[in-house]
Amino acid sequence: MTGIVEERTGDTTPGNAPGSSIRYLAPELIEDTNAPATRGSDTFSFGMLMLECITEETPLFDLSGFDARIAEVRYPPRPDGPDPKTCIPDPLWELISSCLSTKRDDRPTMEQVRDFFSE
Repeated sequence: MTGIVEERTGDTTPGNAPGSSIRYLAPELIEDTNAPATRGSDTFSFGMLMLECITEETPLFDLSGFDARIAEVRYPPRPDGPDPKTCIPDPLWELISSCLSTKRDDRPTMEQVRDFFSE
């Protein structure tokens, strides 16, 4: 766990360039740099990673820098448009949305995520 905290306080601060791993951090870790990383915060990061894999866009790519606004951004809106990579089926979007919940305790466990893909 120490390695995660050290990384978070090192190269993931809000002032870093776009593409920084802060784009994957759960809101509670952005709002409180002393908050411990948890399985719930890992689930949030995984949700952002799923979104990036589907859309082929860095999470929150449209933000031109990380200032206080990042704490107000909870998760990106559902992609929309004619491009196939923006057409996320409802069940998958529900999973991604639950992973990106602003409430850590409302996020699924990774076992639940695994089960979703196993069904």
